[in-house]
Amino acid sequence: QFGEHELEPLRLVGHGRDDGGRPFATPVPRHPCTRAVARFALAMGHPFQHVLPAITTPFTAADHVDHEFLAHHTRCLVGAGCTGVIPLGSLGEGATLDADEKLEVLLTVVGAAGTAPVVAGVAAASTRTAVRLAERAAAAGCRGLIVLPPYLHQG
Repeated sequence: QFGEHELEPLRLVGHGRDDGGRPFATPVPRHPCTRAVARFALAMGHPFQHVLPAITTPFTAADHVDHEFLAHHTRCLVGAGCTGVIPLGSLGEGATLDADEKLEVLLTVVGAAGTAPVVAGVAAASTRTAVRLAERAAAAGCRGLIVLPPYLHQG
C-alpha cells in the first residue's frame, strides 16, 4: 500500500544476464500516479518514455573527450533497450567542458543514437550561457533538454 493507493503486484522490468551467465530481472512496483503520467505522455505524443540514462562523458589519457568510446557506449545503451540517452546530464560536465566540447559531445551522441531521443543536459553559471547551449543542442538534433539551475560557488 502506498498512501491510499494499493500497489499492483511487482512487475519485472529490466532483464539480462549477470557476470555468471545467470538470468536476472529487476522488480519495480508501479504506482497509479506513474501509470497516469505514462498515459498522459502517450496521449501528448511525448517521445521521452521508459529508460533514458544520464551518461558520463569518457575521457582519453590525454584528457580529451573520447568520442569513439562515447559513440560505442551510446549504441550499446540503445541496443540494450534504453529508449534514449542524456549526455551532459549534470555529472560535472557543466563546469569542466567548454562550449565547443559540449557541442561535440552532443553531435557524437546524436549521431550514435539513431532514432532514439537525445536529451541534452544544460548546466551553466549564467542564463546566457545556458540559452546558448540549449540553442546549440537543438541545432545538433537533441529532442529535449534537462535544464539545471545555475550552480553557485560560495567562498
